[in-house]
Amino acid sequence: MSRRQPPKKISVTPEWCERVEAALFSRQMSRSALAQKVGCNRATISFLLNGQQDSSEYVKDICRVLQIPEPNNGNEDQEFMKRVREAAGQLSEEELMMVESFIDTLIKRKANDSND
Repeated sequence: MSRRQPPKKISVTPEWCERVEAALFSRQMSRSALAQKVGCNRATISFLLNGQQDSSEYVKDICRVLQIPEPNNGNEDQEFMKRVREAAGQLSEEELMMVESFIDTLIKRKANDSND
């Protein structure tokens, strides 16, 4: 009888964490709701997204639930910025202002989280 291997822990990047936060925001999904769908507790999600944990066996499940790519720990930032530039070219002035407001909100949230 063969033993089942535990899931492999996958390292995360700050860019991936930002992508998760953006996906949560756009879906109006809480960290608790994500944790429930993934099968872990909210603290696990928070530790990952706040930078207190740099890898997890839940990364693949988080990506599946949010329909985002896994962190590739290399050229992810370049690929992400390419997609941002392509998308920005298709947005109206009002939509660009909404995106800017969203980014400001994320930055403020991150600053508040690090001050706690």
